[in-house]
Amino acid sequence: MKIADRYLLREMLWPFFGGLLAFIVMVTGHMLFQAVEVMVEHRVALRDVLRYLLYQVPTAAVLALPVSTLLAVGLGTNRLAADNELLAMRSAGISRFRLVLPGLYLGLLATGLSIALYHSIVPWAEGRGDVLIREIALSRRALLVRPGQFVNAGHGWVFLVDDTDPDTGALKYVRVFDHDQPDGFPVLFVAKSGRLDDTSIHFDRPMFYAITPTDEPTTGDASKGLVNLAEVSATLSPKSSKLQAMTFNQLLAEADRIQEQGMSGYRQYIVEFDKRMALAFSCLLFALLAGPIVGAFGHTQSLVGLLATLLIVFVYYVVMLWLQMLAEAAILPTFGVWFLNVLVALIALGLLWRQR
Repeated sequence: MKIADRYLLREMLWPFFGGLLAFIVMVTGHMLFQAVEVMVEHRVALRDVLRYLLYQVPTAAVLALPVSTLLAVGLGTNRLAADNELLAMRSAGISRFRLVLPGLYLGLLATGLSIALYHSIVPWAEGRGDVLIREIALSRRALLVRPGQFVNAGHGWVFLVDDTDPDTGALKYVRVFDHDQPDGFPVLFVAKSGRLDDTSIHFDRPMFYAITPTDEPTTGDASKGLVNLAEVSATLSPKSSKLQAMTFNQLLAEADRIQEQGMSGYRQYIVEFDKRMALAFSCLLFALLAGPIVGAFGHTQSLVGLLATLLIVFVYYVVMLWLQMLAEAAILPTFGVWFLNVLVALIALGLLWRQR
């Protein structure tokens, strides 16, 4: 690596790491802001909150890496242009394409780091975060009772409530389905009110509705109603099944298994794999794009150039999500998420060619 390359790369490293840290704090702070109301309402321990935030850092890092790369190369290029150092280098015979190399080195570093995070650390953190949320739910029974949502309490019991008071445990309009009857016919229990304690859901003066083997409906008053929540933990897997909690190898293996069995749903695993790789390589593409974008506005309008780079990243993320949905719906091929990377690469090369 030549002296000029090291000098240019050094100008970009501090903005890169500073921007990476800043964007990680912003993303994790946004995640905390979304969850803080539920955490405060249900008195989640500060230790668990900090653990949850720690598990979100790898995901925030892979989202921040493309932005940090674009920002670092843009700031470095702008600073050198503002002090006429780029002009001096060009006068010394260094071509514009040669000046792009330090930014590409940084882009390759960010791409490699992103792939490494996506390969193992992000899936591990996502899985641990998912398990932590389940543990918190089990320690705060009220979190298991969500108004308007069916909850499987295990052993054939499924319940649904209209409303709940987390402080008193009072429940409004409780419906409990017991589909584990000896004769195989489900029973529905309905009560206007109930209450929640640490181990059970009690419902007051319930009515029951059942279908007999002769297809005649039976209804009446039940003496008491109770759903034991102690079995909920048995119905919750200790491992996360989210796509985000799978490594590259697990995604491909699951896709192959589903495809071999002739089942549907394999596309989402392949699309998730391609999306991660496309986002990782976007760091390299943004490093290629940053210099021409900032340079196009001139050093006297550096703020406009930097805002343009941030707008580009925002649009990139939105379009990437759109392409992911189209690919999962089979409107685009599974590698359709790469179309956006190809477009960014063509734009970057076109701008570099015009500014040669």
